[in-house]
Amino acid sequence: MSIAELVPSWRRDNPELNGAHIMGTSLRDRKYRLRAQEDGLDVSAILRGRGIEDTEAFLKASLKDLPDPSTLVDMDLASARLADAIERKERILVFGDYDVDGACSSAIMTRFIRMVGHDCAAYIPDRAEDGYGPSKPAFEKCRPEDYDLVIFVDCGTASREILDPLEPDVIVVDHHKQQGDLPFVHACVNPHRDDDESDLGMMCAAGLAFLLAVATRRTLRARGFFANGEPDLRALLDLAALATVSDVVPLVGVSRILVACGLEVMKAGPSTGVAALMAVAGVEEPSAGRIGFGLGPRINAAGRVGGGSMSEEGALGFELLVCPDPGRAGEIAARLNALNAERQSVEKTVLEQAMDQAAEQAARGARIVCVASEDWHQGVIGIVAGRLREKFGVPAIVGAIVDGKVKGSGRSVPGFDLGSVIIEANRRGILEGGGGHAMACGLSCKLDGWRDFVSFANDRAIWSEQDVAVDCRKGALDVFIEDIEALERMEPMGQGNPAPVVAFDRFKVKMAKTFGKGHVRLLTDRSDMEAIFWRAEDEGLVDGLMGLQGREVVVLGVPGINEWQGRRKVSINASDVIF
Repeated sequence: MSIAELVPSWRRDNPELNGAHIMGTSLRDRKYRLRAQEDGLDVSAILRGRGIEDTEAFLKASLKDLPDPSTLVDMDLASARLADAIERKERILVFGDYDVDGACSSAIMTRFIRMVGHDCAAYIPDRAEDGYGPSKPAFEKCRPEDYDLVIFVDCGTASREILDPLEPDVIVVDHHKQQGDLPFVHACVNPHRDDDESDLGMMCAAGLAFLLAVATRRTLRARGFFANGEPDLRALLDLAALATVSDVVPLVGVSRILVACGLEVMKAGPSTGVAALMAVAGVEEPSAGRIGFGLGPRINAAGRVGGGSMSEEGALGFELLVCPDPGRAGEIAARLNALNAERQSVEKTVLEQAMDQAAEQAARGARIVCVASEDWHQGVIGIVAGRLREKFGVPAIVGAIVDGKVKGSGRSVPGFDLGSVIIEANRRGILEGGGGHAMACGLSCKLDGWRDFVSFANDRAIWSEQDVAVDCRKGALDVFIEDIEALERMEPMGQGNPAPVVAFDRFKVKMAKTFGKGHVRLLTDRSDMEAIFWRAEDEGLVDGLMGLQGREVVVLGVPGINEWQGRRKVSINASDVIF
């Protein structure tokens, strides 16, 4: 039987890919949709298949195309007030968050203020002791009343109750959804506030902080502040890129420009802290993917299993990003590397236990899995939620039970706005607090109200299943390293502009081999091609993959280049096999 008969969906009149497939053995089943109108790995054709007609404009990324920061509501108020504080040498406090976006946006503000000849204090909350955003425990430590201006980055939009009484002027730079009335502050820069029409909702907080630096430099320039030359803000772009990729915002528009230009900075001459981080992570050629998998988790580790500004070690992620001394930066990066290894160990234990709970719920047909335990570390629940979503194909919320409360983190699936559900539950009093956006959320729930919340979430977990998009098809024997190299024009690739998924026809499995910690490699007749299923054992796919030896199949996955000891081969990061 031919591949065309096995996979009748290759026909142009029905682009959905059917037939038996490996991932069909898991608790979810997949349906595929072929985007391309013609075979091949042409970048322009791939982008047109995604609905992008002006492909050259999309691929071009220039700082000249950044929007005027003033298109954001309150940006002019924020830049004028920050310029005032710089000119008057006022006392400034930057208050951030413990994740990558919070650390980077705090570092951008801090480094910019130093670049223009002033200084400021900074405070990063402790995840366990302070919680997310402005809080009484955090304020007791950082004492915002001792400052003339407090800048909240990556938080503050939903904190009216605690921000309104503050005596110093307050600027909020945030990208989380508005919940009720905005805080009564000097300026609230947030593309998601109800009256903002900037159409910049794809930006993370660090990107917004960069625009505030641009706007403030412009304000200071107009006032004749720079007698001895202006600071070059391109030095901050590596931080904006790191946060944008790590916060998984769509890499389109402004965010794409920031990441593309930030990658150029990383290649040409990264800041001291980023250079040290790249060294310990083994990142020699930075890309969006390497940022997401190599750099971001190490910064995040400081907030997940490390501490905040007032802890014994301090907020190491932030401290690294503002550190000017290479020796000290190397020490901090090494410590972050160790914390990341610790995080991975903790995560593995929590994931194993969470999988058992989630599997029971999924088997009962739950539309959203909600699991919690008093044995789980708060710092890894978001990562575990993401893994559960990948495994079961439904939204997932994972909670750590602490002092009679469930501190939860959730990850959603395309088509289901999880953040809106959490905001509604919070408004109705089902939760003590919570918020987020379409794909992720955070929440706090009394333990005795957890069952009611789970019921509430399940009632609203309704969405239209979306097919998995396949960008194009190509015969496995017809793909060469030069074809894969040409796809690099699509960088930066990530959320909103994912690496192309290719269907490799006529892939004859000569051998299937296990390696590492439960991975499987499929080899074909070509010595310069392989397909790798990472974590195949965790997915329960090993037996099915090993049984493919001698069969001709269609391999679905993202192609890349594996270089080892001077030899290069096409390496497919495989996601499924149709046979």
